[in-house]
Amino acid sequence: MIFASSSMKDAINTVGDKNGLPTGWINEEFRKTSSYTEKIRQYSKHYKLFANILEARMLPSEYDVAMKLASLRPYKYDMSDAVDKFKLTR
Repeated sequence: MIFASSSMKDAINTVGDKNGLPTGWINEEFRKTSSYTEKIRQYSKHYKLFANILEARMLPSEYDVAMKLASLRPYKYDMSDAVDKFKLTR
């Protein structure tokens, strides 16, 4: 999730460029789903700090699967993503 000004978003793009990530590498579309909650941060774990500016956090797989199944957006790959994540947890 990004809570930042446009200058922070510029920094995110710079970090992405330095790390070979594609433009738009941070996807926040999940915030528009019915499964989104502000409590996500408390369930996520620190993954990586980019350039001492941007912290990446990850949800445990079971939370990610539950969110995908609750959303089931018809224009996304929520079902196949959930199945793939479920296979990884077994």
